[in-house]
Amino acid sequence: MNAPSAQGGPSAGKAVATWWLWALAGLMVCLLAVSGDSVWIDEALTAQEAAHETPGGMWRMVLHDKGSDLQMPLYIFYMWSWVKVFGASEWALRAANIPWFVAAIAIFTGAFAGPRRWVMGLVALCCPFAWYYLNEARPYAIQPSASMVVFAALYRLSQSSILTAGQERAWVLAFFLGMICLCGSSLLGMIWAGAALLSAWFLFPQKRLMELARAHRSACVFSIGLLAATGIYYLWTLKIGARATGGKTDARNLIFVGYELLGFGGLGPGRLEMRDKNLTAFLPYMKELTLYGGTVLFLCLLGIWQIYRGPSRRTALYLSAGITIPILVLL
Repeated sequence: MNAPSAQGGPSAGKAVATWWLWALAGLMVCLLAVSGDSVWIDEALTAQEAAHETPGGMWRMVLHDKGSDLQMPLYIFYMWSWVKVFGASEWALRAANIPWFVAAIAIFTGAFAGPRRWVMGLVALCCPFAWYYLNEARPYAIQPSASMVVFAALYRLSQSSILTAGQERAWVLAFFLGMICLCGSSLLGMIWAGAALLSAWFLFPQKRLMELARAHRSACVFSIGLLAATGIYYLWTLKIGARATGGKTDARNLIFVGYELLGFGGLGPGRLEMRDKNLTAFLPYMKELTLYGGTVLFLCLLGIWQIYRGPSRRTALYLSAGITIPILVLL
């Protein structure tokens, strides 16, 4: 993003207009992705929890069940508030994802300039993973949205020489806001937040980190305290036995994790179809999956090449660790 002048003016107005255009593009994607199809069991549980008249009633239900919803504190209270305003129809439940994605697209694309903005923006808008989970009343659309904000903030804060004091403050706040939303959305978000902190620690010069900490001491202390409290809360939920629904798992589950997280689930058969038909469920979708698989493989190889073609092998190794460690922890 071209830095707007401190006094405003044409460049500032152009930047604001660009943010609004990308936000509109994000809204268009949401309106195409979100449907009024019948909810499945986890979405129905979300609706049942949010239907309570008071947040206390909802909390007592979640605490009694001791399921994974207890480990989604921000999301369950957000959904309770959303339902009180917009209702609990199938479309309304899933539309709760829209504000997160629209805001994330605007912030994410605002971190880049020129052709890079278009490439990054189109990749985010066209990601089948995002489309798939925008149409689900669960916290999984919030997590890529918050992750985009965290990534954008890290990218911009690494370019200290082109930031004004006001811009730096805004991106520091965006980073911590994204981290809080990511961690509060579910326990799994803590894994990716940890990866972001680890990446910042290894990739930023220590002098730069100290400068940011001193310049934005209040925001750092408040946010780190809130993140620590969230971590303690998750430890408490584990101590009282809160868990996701149990079930038998095997090597096929690992394949399904890759299938879903890489976005294939947005183009191929759904989970129920795969359970019923096994490998034959993929036959009607082979053209789409092959084309998409080739695209994903190309982008992954291009990303690895970009990482290791840089001047610093040390930085490349740290980036690789920041990507692979959270994946291994999830597995």
